[in-house]
Amino acid sequence: MNLKDIMRTLPLGVVVITTFWNSEPVGMLVNTFNSVSLEPPLVMFMADVRKGNERPFKESGTFVANFIDNVEIAKIFAYENVKQRFSKVKYLYDPYGPILEDSYGYIKAKIREIYRAGDHDIIVGEVSDIKMSKISSSLVYYNRSFWRIDEVEKKMEKEMIKY
Repeated sequence: MNLKDIMRTLPLGVVVITTFWNSEPVGMLVNTFNSVSLEPPLVMFMADVRKGNERPFKESGTFVANFIDNVEIAKIFAYENVKQRFSKVKYLYDPYGPILEDSYGYIKAKIREIYRAGDHDIIVGEVSDIKMSKISSSLVYYNRSFWRIDEVEKKMEKEMIKY
């Protein structure tokens, strides 16, 4: 048993983090996005330095956390080639980073601090804008699969009926 094995048993929310780097859209799916502070409003995510995932964000200085409820979009930003991802989705230009048209909300942030922690950088951003266009069922990553919260609730209801 290793760290990954036990962490797979913990459902984690996922968002697509985006920015523009060298005038190109860059984005990745993360399960490490979280709030840090309400005053000032701070959020954070982690990026794998072994893959160079932190570099675009460090150099751009801004990012957008796109809240999604579409499993296909999650798979695009988790598994597709980095250079192909934005050819498969629609997005709006914003100076902070691409805003996915299919996102149900977003948080724009300016990078405030970056901390190295082992093989990842913890990237902390100060929130500059928040928008939520609809109430939606978030995605979580659990045991190597993506799940919508409403699907999990339905499955649990069915299981409870059996008892």
